[in-house]
Amino acid sequence: MVKDTKQASDVYKTLECGYQFAADGIGAIAESGRFPELLSRFANYRKFLRNRNLRINSDKLVSHLSHGTNVIYASNRDEALKEILYCAHMATCCEVFQGSSVPLDGLNRNTMRACADNILQPFQKADKNTLRPMSDRLENADAIMVIQILRLMGLVRIKSNNCKQLSFAAGNGVRETNGLHIQPAITRKNSTIARNGNKGNTILFEQEIAKAANIILIDNDPAFTKHYATLNNDPESRVTGIIDDVAQAMDALPGILEGNGKGLRNFIAALRIDHLMLPDVEDFLRRLGLIIEQTADLVITIGAGYTTDEFRGRITKMDEIFNSLKEKNLNPVRIILHGDGTFEEQRNNPGFGQLSISTYEIIYCKLDRRKLKQESIA
Repeated sequence: MVKDTKQASDVYKTLECGYQFAADGIGAIAESGRFPELLSRFANYRKFLRNRNLRINSDKLVSHLSHGTNVIYASNRDEALKEILYCAHMATCCEVFQGSSVPLDGLNRNTMRACADNILQPFQKADKNTLRPMSDRLENADAIMVIQILRLMGLVRIKSNNCKQLSFAAGNGVRETNGLHIQPAITRKNSTIARNGNKGNTILFEQEIAKAANIILIDNDPAFTKHYATLNNDPESRVTGIIDDVAQAMDALPGILEGNGKGLRNFIAALRIDHLMLPDVEDFLRRLGLIIEQTADLVITIGAGYTTDEFRGRITKMDEIFNSLKEKNLNPVRIILHGDGTFEEQRNNPGFGQLSISTYEIIYCKLDRRKLKQESIA
């Protein structure tokens, strides 16, 4: 009982930190001169992204932000990058503060922190199971941050309803089925403000979850066996779950895809991976070449790990993946969200969000089946 209470208390503290980060972020954006224009994008975010993709050249943007290296540092104070990060953070807030209305006039860190406190207050004494949906919100928010950075850079352009997705290290699949496909919205309303009874402008945080064409989840944790079985036994589900190690699952995938008619994959996601998941990067990429369409989006991210040594292992694995993709002339992009310094200092400075629920680095690559097959033949 004491252990359960301690675990619930730890989860709640993580929620507090995560919500405070989200509140401080959008509060700071609201206090900036950029906010009115950024806010207007969320009246019809889908249309905004569509128009943006018509205007920007992603190759030129990446080259500019990375100074030609294809490695982008969030600490870069470039105005174009700040705009992308601000917009992505506002998108995450549509998940964190979903359904909440706040006064637009005088919106700042304090008003957003008050909103966060109001959301969390009923959960102060809740048990771990009751808190799980709130933790899932922060997990979703982290996935939203990743995918919106990539969409705002013009790298990921596929519509959710066209996604034939394969996700590794999928856990319960919430980030993969929801977070990666959320359409954010912030709606301006004219309504009565409770604190003084006067009319005024408010904003409402909303979202819509678009559906992927189909999703295959892979995780080797037996704790998800029952959950995946439920997904697999639901005739209405577009989600298939596989409990297995990556290598064994990928051995079976060509036959599974051929047998169930779900088709070759065009979107590959591996969010906050354990570096031990991919002992042989070359073999992993070779196997991907057997199960993707002519091209496919690849998104791989890492988190903090449980120790500095684990974090070091994850960074080293990202080096290996990035270099392997470069050698195949696939033009990968690496985005560094954490701070610099020693590995311990980097791990303690996630840049965006709470240490235990935060993405530290992103690798994006447009895979080309022909180049992967050429490599396997060689």
